[in-house]
Amino acid sequence: MDEQDFQIIKKTLLATKKFNPRILDRNIGITKAEFEEKKQEILRSYDEERDKSCLRGTLIHKEFEDKYYESDQHELTSYGLGGNFICKRNYYELDLDKGIYPEYLISKTSSDGILKVAGQIDLLIKDGKDIYI
Repeated sequence: MDEQDFQIIKKTLLATKKFNPRILDRNIGITKAEFEEKKQEILRSYDEERDKSCLRGTLIHKEFEDKYYESDQHELTSYGLGGNFICKRNYYELDLDKGIYPEYLISKTSSDGILKVAGQIDLLIKDGKDIYI
């Protein structure tokens, strides 16, 4: 495709933010089959990159979480907290005075009962009556 044709198509694409297959009918040197093949190749590469990134993120997350299960006792000076904190695998009661809770489910219902939210947090730290998420 020459520069002039490309500039026209580029303006259309930037203005609409959408590809119009009729562009291929303008005899620009790309067949619909070639376009679809390249499109599928790009989409496959996006999927592969996403899968690699998700796997890497999951491994990093697991390493972060597992470091708390290597020992029952932890110091959290890097978080600005003093003293020894306890972490027990599969323990979710908030009765520890100084506790570490990786992967903790939380929920809240508004006082009128209308709003209900829930989620999973990566790390909850309990220091006395203070809770850090």
